[in-house]
Amino acid sequence: MRQLQPIIVEEIPHSIKKYVKKIEKVTFPKQGCTADVGILHTSKGRYVLKRAKGEKYKKWLYK
Repeated sequence: MRQLQPIIVEEIPHSIKKYVKKIEKVTFPKQGCTADVGILHTSKGRYVLKRAKGEKYKKWLYK
């Protein structure tokens, strides 16, 4: 399975950026095989982003 690049701030949907306000940094825990996970560190707290790999896993994540 192809490896996705780390999640970058510019590709985070505007609605998420508007909700969390200022993103101070993004860190990445150990990654699995079906998704990429990024942790947003903001002045409001921490939030987890998850991006699925492949159509099958995207459908699972969407549900």
